[in-house]
Amino acid sequence: MNFRVKRHADGRVDRLRARICAQGFQEIYMIDFVDTYAPVARLISIRVFLAECNQSGIHIRQGDVPTAFVKANLREVIYVKQPKGFEEGEPGQVWLLHKALYGLKQAGREWYIELDEFLRSQGLVPTREDPCVHKHPAKLLVVLVYVDDILIGYKNEEDMRELMNALEVKYGIKDLGELSWFLGMHVTRDFERGVMKIDQEQYAIEVCERFTMDNCRPGETAMDQSVVLYPGDSEEELATRVPYKQAVGAPLYLSRVTRPDIAFAVNQVAAHAARPTVTHWHAVKKIVRYVWGTRSMALVYQRDVHAPRIKVYTDADWANNILDRKSISDVLPQVHGCTVHWSCKRQTVVAKSSTAAEFISCSMGVEEVIWI
Repeated sequence: MNFRVKRHADGRVDRLRARICAQGFQEIYMIDFVDTYAPVARLISIRVFLAECNQSGIHIRQGDVPTAFVKANLREVIYVKQPKGFEEGEPGQVWLLHKALYGLKQAGREWYIELDEFLRSQGLVPTREDPCVHKHPAKLLVVLVYVDDILIGYKNEEDMRELMNALEVKYGIKDLGELSWFLGMHVTRDFERGVMKIDQEQYAIEVCERFTMDNCRPGETAMDQSVVLYPGDSEEELATRVPYKQAVGAPLYLSRVTRPDIAFAVNQVAAHAARPTVTHWHAVKKIVRYVWGTRSMALVYQRDVHAPRIKVYTDADWANNILDRKSISDVLPQVHGCTVHWSCKRQTVVAKSSTAAEFISCSMGVEEVIWI
């Protein structure tokens, strides 16, 4: 049994949940399960979806499927012991599962297959670029799926209502109204002015509170330009008594979802997670202080009929790494002037010149544009 306090995105208690879970770690490959992979919508797909909806004046409806996994059929024959607290049957009796119980390795995949087949029956076809984005060929109707969270982009309310009613009859979906919170992102929208803001202020506050830095002195930058982070060695004091990996992982999610301004700094400190030193720990704390001071910062999507459909910015920091002299590539594509993706990666080869490093970055930018 799994017990959990479910909260709203702003921290308020929603409900108390009790869930029966299977011990999936005891499953045997090719006997109890075969395939386990289940796709979810990419973050870039979510931002492109939001940017396109904002640009075209498309409404976004949000839905949540309660206990989604147990609504999917199970292909394998699996038996589980009855958990304690239930009325006992005859000695030696066990449960035969008909549905994909939470905890099974294949539960997520079975749910994706179930929902995908249903959406196809409604005329919604998955896109080639992302199997979790479904489009209707004859209607302006787009569905984005992230496990049990569903976003519906629509122009005609009757089309949306027809799909939502079908989902309610089939899966008991909860209609959450117009998009407000999604995967920790707070989305506010001025439909008339064509302005959409996406922030993670609540999550940023929780990150700072987690490391008791919610009342710290705010930082002006995420990283000191003069500081060079070297790998830890035996002569330097190691940061062994601090939650280094947790402190790096928490802002890492921020940097991937709504905060491109901390992407490079997080990239640098994450490279030393195996052997962090006190210097590395101070760099991490500086990032958290900066997050606290800029916790209300948001991505702003503005409707602009004159903005190009797709534009990409690239840059390269030649021979940035003093150990192997590999360069850093930065890529930032935009859709209708809205930033939908960003990446900060070390190049896989040593560029012989700054020009070569820039061309490698351009190549990475073109790859993103082709996908978009």
